[in-house]
This record gives sequence, structure tokens and C-alpha cells, in this order.
Amino acid sequence: MNFDAIDPDVLDSNGPISDIERACLDAEPVYPLMDTLGYRVTRWGPDRATVQMTLSDAVTNRKGIMHGGVMGVLLDTAAGYAGCWTGIPNETRRALTLTMTVQYVGQATTNDLICYGRKTGGGSTVYYA
Repeated sequence: MNFDAIDPDVLDSNGPISDIERACLDAEPVYPLMDTLGYRVTRWGPDRATVQMTLSDAVTNRKGIMHGGVMGVLLDTAAGYAGCWTGIPNETRRALTLTMTVQYVGQATTNDLICYGRKTGGGSTVYYA
């Protein structure tokens, strides 16, 4: 997937990326798991995040469909970023997953995958996404 060619206005109903959102997204480093699996955080703002990847043979199961564990990684990443927004470039807020349940209702039917995370509640130390 050409992440530079993604039009966020088409993929996300939150409108254009603001200057502060772009600055925070640009300041966030790509970590090794992102490179290994081939995904990126392409949208990040208050209480929300978007993660995208292109399906490749490296992340499929023996049936040739996306491995459920990889889908879990995308969900976990989007949820984590959704709760870690500070609005200040290079100011990092960390999170870890306390619990996550995934109920699969179907398989990916496209090669370009988009995962949306949204913070839905919580307090000063625990949040829900």
C-alpha cells in the first residue's frame, strides 16, 4: 500500500487532517512490528486512530486468508493509539492492553485493510476503545 497516496478525506469521516494531527503523526516513530507486518497508523487525533495495511502472503494463514492474530494486532494498535492522543508532537503517552476480545464474523475480502479505533470512555488511568 502506498501510504503517502492515501486520501484521508475519503477514508475517514472526520474531515481533513489538521496541522497538529499531522505533526503528531509525523513525530510518531514506526516500530519494528509495523515494518514486519507492513502496517501504518495513517490517521490519529483526539480519541481516534486509523491503521492500514495491504494484505500479503506473509500475514495469511494456511488457507490463504488473513491470519486472525494479525487482525487482532491491527485492532489492538488502533485502540491503543486512540487512547494515547496528547495533541503535542513528541509527547508520548503509553498504553497496554488489559483485555481484548475479538469475535470474527467474516474474513477480509479486500487486500487493502483499514482498521478504525475509537476511545469510548474511561478515566485517568484506564480507557475503553
